[in-house]
Amino acid sequence: MQRSRLKAVGIVSLLLVLSGCVTDRGPPSQAEQSESVAQLKACVQRNRGKFDDGRSDPMDVAIKIADGPCARENAAVLDALRRAIPPGKRGTYNDDVYPISYPIAQLEIISGRAAR
Repeated sequence: MQRSRLKAVGIVSLLLVLSGCVTDRGPPSQAEQSESVAQLKACVQRNRGKFDDGRSDPMDVAIKIADGPCARENAAVLDALRRAIPPGKRGTYNDDVYPISYPIAQLEIISGRAAR
């Protein structure tokens, strides 16, 4: 009896310790979301001239920039988006299909072309 009780306490303790390893920072604030998008836009603007020839598809250019020199900013936007989705719905979002940062970068490419 004593041995099974110790075993149960040990298992519960282990589970409690392991549950502390997974941290959910919770949903991002509106300021954090806005800042991550602003950082991505600024990065795209800084790198637009290196990648955009003015004739290529804006989405192709946006993907190259978001996955290349702006990968850190891209990851921050995706992280904020994932955290904004309720935990029960997170499995339905597949960022490999169409990350939200690509259209954001695409709009920056298009607006940069219009400003020329």
